[in-house]
Amino acid sequence: MKTANKLITCIVPEGLGKPAIKALYETYGTASADFHVASGIGKSAMYSEHSLGQRTEKDIITVMVSLEQAEDVFAFLYQQTNINRPHGGIIYMNDLSHASDYSVPEIAGD
Repeated sequence: MKTANKLITCIVPEGLGKPAIKALYETYGTASADFHVASGIGKSAMYSEHSLGQRTEKDIITVMVSLEQAEDVFAFLYQQTNINRPHGGIIYMNDLSHASDYSVPEIAGD
């Protein structure tokens, strides 16, 4: 079972997540996005044969978008985070089997 939504995940160098989320909101009004920081070790970060390598911090961006916006948001994040450079990160998109749309209700002003 698929929904009419896609999940885009973007793993980029530390410091790029928050500005990307802000730009995404300003450009598309996307409120269904999140980012967090994670650390890990990549094979290319090896110091020697017997070392595990250098731990690096990465920002993980996840955003749920409609099927109609998916390709545009994917391209936007690709450009916004400079993934096309060496060690720039990775971005991928997949179908969602279940998703719920949430919205904040309008509050009448006094």
